[in-house]
Amino acid sequence: MESAYYDPYDFISDDSSSEELQDDSEDYDMASAAGGLAGTQSQGLLSSASSGDDMSISDVASSFHERKHRVFSPVPRASTMSSYSYHSSERFRSPSPDNRSMTDSLRETLYREEYGRTLNTYSDVYRLPADEEEIDRLEKQHSMLADIFGGKYPPPLGAALRQGHYEPTKKVLDLGCGSGAWIKDVCRDFPFCEAIGVDLVPIDDSDPEFPPNLRIEVDDLNKGIEHFYDTFDVVHSRLITFGIRDYRRLIEHMVRSVRPNGVIEVQEYDFRTYTREQKLIPANTTDPLGSHPWWATFLAHVREGVAEAGGDISAATNLESWVGGHEALTDVVYRDVWLPVVPGNCRRYQEDVYTRMKDDVMAFLRSLKPLLMGNGVSEERYEILVHHCVRELHESETPQYVRMQCVYATRRPDVLLGPLPPVE
Repeated sequence: MESAYYDPYDFISDDSSSEELQDDSEDYDMASAAGGLAGTQSQGLLSSASSGDDMSISDVASSFHERKHRVFSPVPRASTMSSYSYHSSERFRSPSPDNRSMTDSLRETLYREEYGRTLNTYSDVYRLPADEEEIDRLEKQHSMLADIFGGKYPPPLGAALRQGHYEPTKKVLDLGCGSGAWIKDVCRDFPFCEAIGVDLVPIDDSDPEFPPNLRIEVDDLNKGIEHFYDTFDVVHSRLITFGIRDYRRLIEHMVRSVRPNGVIEVQEYDFRTYTREQKLIPANTTDPLGSHPWWATFLAHVREGVAEAGGDISAATNLESWVGGHEALTDVVYRDVWLPVVPGNCRRYQEDVYTRMKDDVMAFLRSLKPLLMGNGVSEERYEILVHHCVRELHESETPQYVRMQCVYATRRPDVLLGPLPPVE
C-alpha cells in the first residue's frame, strides 16, 4: 500500500491576521499539509501575569477528575493512514537479561505511590507518574503534536519500512514509549512490520485493538540496549530526557541498533521557555516568585529537579551535534519546533490545538508534583507556582514557547562501528 508522508518539521509562521489565516488554512489539514510558511512576527516583550484572581489550587488539582468525562477538545484521532489486520505466528524476542515479562505479580511490584500519584519502581531517575491520568495526557499529547508537526513520521520512515518480497520483516523500536501512542500508530500504519516498545512500566495490552504486531518490554534504558543491536529499521525516542543519565551514550546505542539504511529519530526539549522572537526567557529557582514569567520559573524548578535526579538536561541542546556529527549517520535533518505552551495571542494553528495545549499543560503541571516536591520544593511553593501558571496560561496575551529540538538521520551502510566502551 502506498501511503503519504508529511514533513513534520516545516515551521508555520506566527500571524494574527484572520485574512491570511484563512488563506493558509489548508496547511492545517492532516490530509494535505506538507509544510507552512517560514518566519516570525515581533509583537513586543513578555508581560507579567496579573495577580489577585479567584482561582483556587484545588480547582487545578481536581481538574482531571472533573473533566474526565467531558469533551474539551477533539478526541484523539485514530491513525490517519489505512491499516489492515495482521497475524503473525512468530513474535521476535529480545535476549536481554533486563527484559521483564508483564506478569500479574510483576505489575504489583512496578508501581509506588508518591505525593498522590503512581510512579514506577524501576528507575530512580524518571520521576513522572505512570498512572491513568498521565497515560491520558500522553495519548492526547501525541495527537496534538501530530497536528502541530503536520504528520506523525519523518519522511524517510516510509522508505525504511517499505517491505519487498525478499526482504526480512521490517522492525521498529520505540524507546521510552510511554502510553504507546506513537508505536501503536506505526503498527497500524505499517501492519506488516514488527515492533517493540520499551518503557519502565508495561502498557495494558488487554485492549482488543492493541496491535498484534507490537510487543512491550519493561526495561531501564540506562542499563544499555546491546541486545537490540543490528535489529531495527526504525529507532525512535521522544521526550525521555527525564529518565536518561547519559543521552549521548543512548544515541550511540540507537545508531548500533538500526540496520543499514534504517532511520533514527529523536525529539527533546531543554526545559526552558522562549519569547515570540525565540529569545530565551531567563528564570531560576532562587529569585522571588513573580520576578519572571511563572511558566519559565516553573520549568526552572523542573530543570533543577531532573538534574538532581540524574537526568541529562543538556541532551536537547546537543542533539544536532551528536547526530549530525556521527560518522555512521547521513542525510541528517534538524529542526526546531516552537510549541506555544502559553498560547497568548499566538495564531499559528487551528483553535482546537490551543485548547489541547492548555489541557496538556494543566495535566503536566500536576504530573510534576512528585519531581518538584521530591527535590525539596514545599507544597506551599508548588501550589503557588501552579496557581499562577494556570492564570498565566489562561489570561496572558503574550505567548511563551518551548523549543522542541528534533532530528532524524539515516544509517550509513558503509560504516562499521565497534562496541561501546563500558561505563566507568
